Amino acid sequence: MENYILIAIILVIISFFGYKTWKLYQPKKTLTCIDVADFKNELGSHQKIQLIDVRSEGEFDEIHIPNALNIPLEDLKKGLKKISKDTKIVVVCLKGAERSQEGAIIAAKMGFNATWLCGGTHEFLRKQ
Repeated sequence: MENYILIAIILVIISFFGYKTWKLYQPKKTLTCIDVADFKNELGSHQKIQLIDVRSEGEFDEIHIPNALNIPLEDLKKGLKKISKDTKIVVVCLKGAERSQEGAIIAAKMGFNATWLCGGTHEFLRKQ
């Protein structure tokens, strides 16, 4: 019986510290995507914004948004170290889904004001 109590206490302690550690590495706020119209308005407002395309170099070369910086998702942490923290980061991929959202979360965890572009490169170029 004593062993069960000890095991239960250990599991509670592990759960508590595991949750605290997980919570520590979560973005401070819930991230949402920015739609193309709002993004274009922000570009016109002259605030510091950097559009980062997280697709591979080959995908980027096929089609991309003008002035986007290509940093593949696997290189994003390293690439973001070269960008000032007072720059808003807008992450984009082709369709504005998984990779761009993941990139925005990485940037937010690194302390950037980050979001991703709803609809991605396709939506942006479609609304030109």
